[in-house]
Amino acid sequence: MTNEIELVVKKINKIFVEHGWRLPKQRLQIFIDSLEKILIECHGRHPTDGHLKEIINLRKKFEATHTVIRKTDKSKVFHLGKFDDYKMKAQIYMNKTKAYQVLENINPLETLVENTNNFLYGLWVNKHIAQKTI
Repeated sequence: MTNEIELVVKKINKIFVEHGWRLPKQRLQIFIDSLEKILIECHGRHPTDGHLKEIINLRKKFEATHTVIRKTDKSKVFHLGKFDDYKMKAQIYMNKTKAYQVLENINPLETLVENTNNFLYGLWVNKHIAQKTI
């Protein structure tokens, strides 16, 4: 990583020299420290190639066996199960509680979304709001 930082600092120094500017050493050191901190955070955030291969292999195995990973409600534990098992448990729960209604092709929010979009479009056309707000 020090090579990366040195390369960036050399390029910056070259540009400053080309324009006839002087780069204060104190500001340069602050920049180097900040850049090093950012690079360390980036390297720590992303998985290594070995870990990435393991993740890809696990994903392929889960897809091949139709396995689902779910986080449990009461703790930070993961549960592995088959997709069909989850569907069956959900169906049993819905039948037992009679609290759910299967909507299938009915979308009760469709008209709400359309009305909201039309309202926002009208505000935008009349220049009451900016396009980036939409």
